[in-house]
Amino acid sequence: MIYVEPAGASRKDMRKTIISRDRYKCCATGRIDIDIVDLYPTHKDAVPKESLNTGNLDSLQVAHVFPYAFNKFDDRDKTRVEKARLIWTAFRDFSGFKVEDLAGEKINGEGNLFMLAPVAHKLYDRLELWFELQDVSP
Repeated sequence: MIYVEPAGASRKDMRKTIISRDRYKCCATGRIDIDIVDLYPTHKDAVPKESLNTGNLDSLQVAHVFPYAFNKFDDRDKTRVEKARLIWTAFRDFSGFKVEDLAGEKINGEGNLFMLAPVAHKLYDRLELWFELQDVSP
């Protein structure tokens, strides 16, 4: 039996870590976060200056590989808890992935988050944008 637990609300806390890791860029479009100049002034040199002047800016969003919504429920709602348990069980059984790695607040961990521009995020949520594993050996 899989134990499910709801996620808290700390995903905003991860934005600074994830945006820095992803070099202030959308993982799908390469667009640069518009807040880099104001919010992260010490990091603006991480992006070529010409990129900041080309209109290649966007307000990036933190996206989840495995949806946050699967851990967003009131644990007093037994029907919702059972539905979450069924989703997690199916995911484990069909993917072979260790669902414990994403339980509760772990759904907001670095390994499950990445930056997307709003349009890319909407397409990703609709399953109209996806990523494929690439060989990145040196």
